[in-house]
Amino acid sequence: MSAGTATSAPAAGQPAQPDGVDRTRGDLVFVGSLAVLAVLLRFPSLLWPLMPDESGFTLVARNWHPVADNMYGTYWVDRPPILIALFRVSDWLGGPYGPRVAGGLLAAGMVVAAYRTGLLIGGRTVARWTGIACLALMSQPDFTMWSAKSESLGVPFAMASCMLTVEALYRPAGRARLLAAFGAGAVGAIALGMKQNLFGPEIFGVVAFLLALRGTRFAPGEARRVIGAAATGFGAIVAIVLAWAVASGVRLSTVWEMLYGFRGDAFQVIRDG
Repeated sequence: MSAGTATSAPAAGQPAQPDGVDRTRGDLVFVGSLAVLAVLLRFPSLLWPLMPDESGFTLVARNWHPVADNMYGTYWVDRPPILIALFRVSDWLGGPYGPRVAGGLLAAGMVVAAYRTGLLIGGRTVARWTGIACLALMSQPDFTMWSAKSESLGVPFAMASCMLTVEALYRPAGRARLLAAFGAGAVGAIALGMKQNLFGPEIFGVVAFLLALRGTRFAPGEARRVIGAAATGFGAIVAIVLAWAVASGVRLSTVWEMLYGFRGDAFQVIRDG
């Protein structure tokens, strides 16, 4: 081979640049297509009547006047104020079907988060199947995930929190890892703010970080910083909600009773019956 035709080979383990660019573009096209499909498959729901939960949440959001013994004033509902705030904003922007549009956008975000989680854990093939499975879950009509109920609005935040937990595990030590951990805690708290029993991300995060601490992924000091960042993110959202309650004149005991305490009373009635 003459000197004029010689080419340099890529470093070991590194793909040639054109191939790497094509693979990245292919990934973006694939996950982008899934996200678009997640929104488009929700379109028929804009032609269907509102579900009872959607109508009720919208009614509460439109008449939201907090008082000491009721977070929402005129009406009573056993859901956190973050959910009702989402309904109030989306209803103001798009009318009664605004929450369904918001749900479609959150479904698209959930598909992307699922794809990213699969990519970090298992690579490209796992990521694609994970994204497809997530799209199927969020688009299956029998699950009524197309409606703007608390589950369909909260699960995308739960998935995003799990993704950020995995990001924190796989990133090298430094600011990016701590930011991912902080985001995992904060977004997990927002999932609880959509429905108060969506605590799966918190369980996932605690187990993942403890297992990482037992292994070799984290040094003990780094593990404490990561767990502290996640706890700070979670606590920040909780503090914001409690600060809103105090500023609005709502008793903190009322917040607890409406979100969790009444369920104990309800279970007692069911058991006695």
